[in-house]
Amino acid sequence: MERKNIFLLTSLIMSIALFATIYILFLIDILHLPGFPPSLIPYEYIHEFILILPGPIYTDIPLLFLFPLLIFALYAFIAPIFTQILHKIYDFSFTFRTKPKYGILRAGIRIKTTSLIYRAIMVSLFAFGTISLISQFGYGNVFRATAGDITGIEPLIRAENAFFGTFFFTSLSLILFVPIWILEDCGIVAYRSFKNQRKLPVIQGVYKWYMNVVEIYTGFSTITAYLFLIFDTFGFMINELAPGDPAILTPLILLFLPLIVTGLFAIPLYLYERYLEKIQNRVHSRFAKDNITYIDIPSFDELKSIKRE
Repeated sequence: MERKNIFLLTSLIMSIALFATIYILFLIDILHLPGFPPSLIPYEYIHEFILILPGPIYTDIPLLFLFPLLIFALYAFIAPIFTQILHKIYDFSFTFRTKPKYGILRAGIRIKTTSLIYRAIMVSLFAFGTISLISQFGYGNVFRATAGDITGIEPLIRAENAFFGTFFFTSLSLILFVPIWILEDCGIVAYRSFKNQRKLPVIQGVYKWYMNVVEIYTGFSTITAYLFLIFDTFGFMINELAPGDPAILTPLILLFLPLIVTGLFAIPLYLYERYLEKIQNRVHSRFAKDNITYIDIPSFDELKSIKRE
């Protein structure tokens, strides 16, 4: 088994294990097993789980795994059209500047394990950071079924909102990331040169224009989310909760949640890697209609061997 597939399998197992643990702890609570503290898992965790989704945990979990599969399938189907739209938007941004020329690099279909992990974690961090900010601003209750008086435990409620919301928002985050991945994997590049100007030529993947914005936001939101988690939630836990209180479980899981939720889209990401070559061929055929064809970038040694006129 390839190393990248080991990562996908591990993340899938971790997500399934988390859901199984939640249900096992719930069973321990309702069976009143001796030696275990009461209220290990609140009622809402099972009978509501993610409030914005219909039904209990038994229907929410299949939906969480189904949504990413549908998103990948949709983008695989519309990849030629949507990739062309992203290219047109990129080209329009040069309306008042020197327009680039475009080409297609034969990038191949293999991907390093670290690059695949980076992609998956970026989606998870984007979802986690965004939902944490939403929870801090007081709008996270749309994800959690809040029961009873929450006065005095607001930091824990915000942590639970972030917990449930991250699972839900991971699928929506894929709507943003998957087309950028396709644009990168299909090797669409832009080349700009500036004759008689003191400015170096620029060759860049078109995807990078989009990814730069996403990466900057993801970094900012992730750092902010962990600062809130450490100083807001953990500060409350240290000062207000007794050691061993079951309420500390959710905030602790939040530390590793970006790793766990990658399992939600492990299967569609595996299928995407397997069928990438077919997606590339369809996208390249579409761009050929606009006279955007394959190009080769000379190696550094070849550039050095070019004689000046």
